[in-house]
Amino acid sequence: MKPFATQSSVRPRSLLATGDRRLTTPLRRFRPPLPVKVEVREKRPVRMAIAGSWLSVAGKGMSTTGDWRLATDDCLLWAAGPWHESGEWWTGQSWSRETWDVALKNDGAVGVYRIFRDVLRDEWFMEAMYD
Repeated sequence: MKPFATQSSVRPRSLLATGDRRLTTPLRRFRPPLPVKVEVREKRPVRMAIAGSWLSVAGKGMSTTGDWRLATDDCLLWAAGPWHESGEWWTGQSWSRETWDVALKNDGAVGVYRIFRDVLRDEWFMEAMYD
């Protein structure tokens, strides 16, 4: 029988030992989450609009549609997920979400963000960014 690990031997997955330094990936949450528009193809995000700007994996150019500016400049590089989460189904305030991590390119820089779809309302939000 293997003994339980002691606290000193347990390391979070986000910590990587590199000599005397440890690398972490902090997650900066947006409170409240930012509403986004997401276009899905084959059950995966392929384009998103954040604060009025569309970010896409295909096409070139820019056009305007209502309050959302369409910028299709290969900005959504990849999407990982979905991870399904739900809770409080035993109360009258249940929730269910489909969470994705996405990489977005903006002016040559790449950022990784966490987005989710509220399954019950079919609405998308940007929840956080990785620093």
